[in-house]
Amino acid sequence: MALIINPTNLGTQTSAFSTLGSVTGKILAVSTSGNFAIYSDTLHTPNQVYVVNTSNATSSAATALNISGAVAAAFSRDGLKAYIIGCVANSVPCSSTSGNALYVYSTLQALQPPIALTMSANHIAMSSNDAFFYVTGDVSGTNSTLLAYNTCDSQLATTKPPNPIDQIIPLSAPVVDFKVLPDGVHLIALESTGNIDYLTASITGIEAAQPGQPAKSICPMFVSIATPQSVNLGQGTIHPVNLFTSPDGTLIYVVASDRNSILVYDFSGGGVSGIQLLNNATPVSADITADDSTIVIAGSDGMIHQVSTAAGGADLVQIQFASLPNFLNPFCTLDPSTGACTLNFVTAKP
Repeated sequence: MALIINPTNLGTQTSAFSTLGSVTGKILAVSTSGNFAIYSDTLHTPNQVYVVNTSNATSSAATALNISGAVAAAFSRDGLKAYIIGCVANSVPCSSTSGNALYVYSTLQALQPPIALTMSANHIAMSSNDAFFYVTGDVSGTNSTLLAYNTCDSQLATTKPPNPIDQIIPLSAPVVDFKVLPDGVHLIALESTGNIDYLTASITGIEAAQPGQPAKSICPMFVSIATPQSVNLGQGTIHPVNLFTSPDGTLIYVVASDRNSILVYDFSGGGVSGIQLLNNATPVSADITADDSTIVIAGSDGMIHQVSTAAGGADLVQIQFASLPNFLNPFCTLDPSTGACTLNFVTAKP
C-alpha cells in the first residue's frame, strides 16, 4: 500500500500519513518538482502502473495504466511526460529487472502504444535539456548498450545530417546504474564490475529562425556520443543502490548495499575515498538533495541518515523511523503482515 507522508506533522497530534487508496507497488520515479510519482505493481494480475499526482495538497489523484512488467521510469524536467520501460510480447525477453518496450505517458494526452526495443532494457534517464532520453540494457544477453532517443518523436537519435548515425553505443559491461550529469554533456554508467563508463555527448541544436525566414525544423535536435572512457574504482564487484555527482562534476558518490561507507571518486586526482555511515549501517535506498549538499540514506539500522558532502563528508544526523503502528502512524499496519517494518525507499525533492 502506498502512503504520502507530510514530515511537518511527524511528532504532532495530526497524522503525517494519508493513503493513496488502491495504489500498490514499487516506486520507480519521482518528478523534479516532487508532485508526481510512478509506481509499478508487478504482483497483481494484470500488472498496473500508477501515476500519482500530489500537486493538490488536499486531494491526490492516481491514474492507472495497463503496463506489464514495468521496471524503470523517468520524468521530463517539467513533469508533463513520463517514459516507462515495460514488457510486450516480442522476441526480446523480459525479466523482473528488464523490459523490452518503451511507453510514453503525458498528463496532456493518452498513453501511447508501446515502442518495441531491440534489447532488454533496465535503466532510463533524461538529458538535462529534455531533448533526449537515454536507455541502457543488454543485447542478446551479453552486450551492454546505450541507446539515445528523441523526446519529440520517440525515434532513435542520430548525429547531424547529411550522414546521420544512429546513437547506439556499446558499453563495457552490464549496467547497474545510469545517470546524466547536471552539465548536460556527460553521462555515467556504473557497471557490475565496479567500473564506470564515462561518456561525453555533443548536442547540436536546431537552427534558429531568422527575420523573414522561419526555422527549418523544430524536431529533432542531434547528438553524438563519444566512445566511453573507463574509470576503475578499484573496489571489485559492488552492489550499488544509487550514484550521484558533485555540482561541479568532479566527484562521484557511489552508494552500495554491501558497503557501510559511501565511495567517493575524485576525477581530478583519480583517487577513491569514503564517507563512513554510523551504526555500521549499510544503505537500503539513497537520494541527494537538490543542492547536492546532503545525501539521504535509508539504512539497514532502521534509521534515516543525513550525510553531508561538505569538507570530505560526514554522517551528521540519524533519525529513527518509528515502526509501531497506531492511528497517527499507519505506515506498518498492513505491510508487512509479520516481522519488523523497515524503510526501503527514500527520495529528496523540493
